[in-house]
Amino acid sequence: MIPHSKPFLDNIELEKIIEVYKSGNIAVGKEIEEFEKKVANYVGKKYAVSTSSGTTAIHLLLYSMDIKKGDEVILPASVCPGVMHAIEYTGATPVIADINENNFNISVEYAKKIITDNTKAIIAPHMFGLPSDIDELIKLNIPIIEDCAQSIGAMYNSKKVGSFGYASIFSFYATKMFTSIDGGMILTDDEKLAKLLKDLRYYGGKRDYKLRFNYKLQNINAAVGLVQFEKLKSFLDERKMLANKYFDIFSSIKWLEVLNQVNEKKISSNYRFIIKIDREKKDFFENLCRKHKIALGDTIFEDLSLFASQYFKESLPNTQTLINYTYSFPLYPNINESGLKEFFKELLL
Repeated sequence: MIPHSKPFLDNIELEKIIEVYKSGNIAVGKEIEEFEKKVANYVGKKYAVSTSSGTTAIHLLLYSMDIKKGDEVILPASVCPGVMHAIEYTGATPVIADINENNFNISVEYAKKIITDNTKAIIAPHMFGLPSDIDELIKLNIPIIEDCAQSIGAMYNSKKVGSFGYASIFSFYATKMFTSIDGGMILTDDEKLAKLLKDLRYYGGKRDYKLRFNYKLQNINAAVGLVQFEKLKSFLDERKMLANKYFDIFSSIKWLEVLNQVNEKKISSNYRFIIKIDREKKDFFENLCRKHKIALGDTIFEDLSLFASQYFKESLPNTQTLINYTYSFPLYPNINESGLKEFFKELLL
């Protein structure tokens, strides 16, 4: 069986966990600040605030921006429900935008149409590792939150994603680009915002009373994150090599289209490999993957346009087209390539 997603952990992570466990500093310790500094320096932001997950990172950031009931936050239909839930936690209204025709990033033209006086932020994920049209989004003069949960290491105009918007959020869930088992992070250049976020993320040890959260990253998770971070370059290299192999094979098939393609301006982290299948070949492709025990992934985690219809103002034609005939093909470090050989051999017959 070739699973769709799989973390890569070895004895180095285990040794680090044991080290922190023996120190007794499993909740609070030096690894947290070290982890924050390394990620901030890598991306090119001045300050980092770690959290317990990507969802809590988004919620904490929106709360710090005083986003509340009556406000609107725009997000694309392709994101996981956790992003929408983070908006709902604040009392604000998520407003769903359509995606592009050939990738799953937010459509700038569609976003323009749904901006109102109540729009307080746009959440722009770099879906599946491909950078969004971030320059065009920034021109809308609405605070842009870069969702880099799938894209650390990706580049836009020779700069790392996460370095452009008002702030950026990251996720270190088990199957993300690298993992801290679970965790998240907010990056910003605003010192005042960073101090506020650090104050809000945990209620303990404070002398005044105000609403705060229990959103802090545990030190033992930061320790795993540090070990995994040192492997990020090799993870990126391996993903790129595998994506290039896939591209050579899949692009030779007439009834299949490779989506999320890169160019000189956009360099992907290759978090996922996305393909679109002709309608008449859909069953054949699914059956072939099933025969070779290859697990395909959905390209849209949940169809937000179906279960959150109250949150979109117009139809979402690109979302509806892509959700029905697109797949995420397994792509991750240390994948069982020998298990893929027979599949590709039969696919190319």
